[in-house]
Amino acid sequence: AFMAGGAGVEAYFGYAHAHSDMTSEDWRSRDQWWGYGGLAVQLFSTVPFWTMESDDSLVRAGDYCFAARETVYMVYHHTAIDGLATLDLSHSNKTFAVTWFDTLTGSYHIPLGSTATVTGGAVTAYGSPPSRTGQHWIAIAKVMPTTSEQCIGTLPGPCIPNSGN
Repeated sequence: AFMAGGAGVEAYFGYAHAHSDMTSEDWRSRDQWWGYGGLAVQLFSTVPFWTMESDDSLVRAGDYCFAARETVYMVYHHTAIDGLATLDLSHSNKTFAVTWFDTLTGSYHIPLGSTATVTGGAVTAYGSPPSRTGQHWIAIAKVMPTTSEQCIGTLPGPCIPNSGN
């Protein structure tokens, strides 16, 4: 929902369970769900999400892209990544640093042996996540700022230039 431009999520516990929507008084049974919410907050605090919009035309079928063109691109992979993951940067002449976000652990991985930077001007392959390629991953491509630019966000690697918004 977040990367499609949604404003949030809703959770229904279901009515056919001992701790249903109507009767649950022990929310610990949903502990893992709350943890995933925390990971989403962690991830989105590293990008200017208020300037981004869904733009799936930039990625291959089945992947999802949330982008502020020329600044940052987040590509969600919910299927196996076969090393053919691409991002259409034909509209840009900038260089972007690629970081992988592990949706299961909340950890960031700067690629080793995979593509660490990509340059605009074409549809660009950006490699594979560091492990568990059949799991959910988010690739984050952030523009490489000039040395005089102030930055926002706390993602490892290059920062996002602050446009003054």
